[in-house]
Amino acid sequence: MLYKNNFTILITIILLSFIAIATFPPSIIDPTDVKDFSDTAKFFAGQYKAKLRTAHSVLYGLLLSPYVKLADSFILLKIASAFWLSLLILSVYYISNKNKKTLWLIITSPLIWYMSPWLSPIPLVSLLFLWAYYFIKKFDSEEKFKHLFYSGLLIGLASALWETAFYFSFIFLLAFLYNKKLFHSILFIITVFIGMMPNLIVNL
Repeated sequence: MLYKNNFTILITIILLSFIAIATFPPSIIDPTDVKDFSDTAKFFAGQYKAKLRTAHSVLYGLLLSPYVKLADSFILLKIASAFWLSLLILSVYYISNKNKKTLWLIITSPLIWYMSPWLSPIPLVSLLFLWAYYFIKKFDSEEKFKHLFYSGLLIGLASALWETAFYFSFIFLLAFLYNKKLFHSILFIITVFIGMMPNLIVNL
């Protein structure tokens, strides 16, 4: 059973990567705000001659820029979302204690396949939020400070990559810390801001 599940995951990762590369072969997919992220990656890789203009966090583009420079092409940018989605599938499988039904639910989700060719920070942000949820649930049951710290830090990093994610931190605060000590909420807020520091530093 474990072998079959691992084989299913492997095939899924290969297909996600294939879809990402095969869709719109000539260039990066170009609707909505995708260029904000690809142009930022090109800018930090020294392959963008105009001034940088973006309405989104530049941190995700900065994160991807070494791969543009390394490959001297945008092929690695095209499979970035497929890579994060693959890690998301593996994480869901691990967190569910390798439950086969959960695995099939995540790999047959239309959103997974829809997002694979898109250059967007949302797959990575989803991965960070999943692990933030995992750790805050562990804190809820065990009340160990390290779990609260990890959760806040991951949400902060998600917010640094995609600023809208910051507002979701209040959902975590209300849902999991409403019945805890005030100190726990303060610690959580502090760690969220620590996680956001990379974006604040880059902006500065």
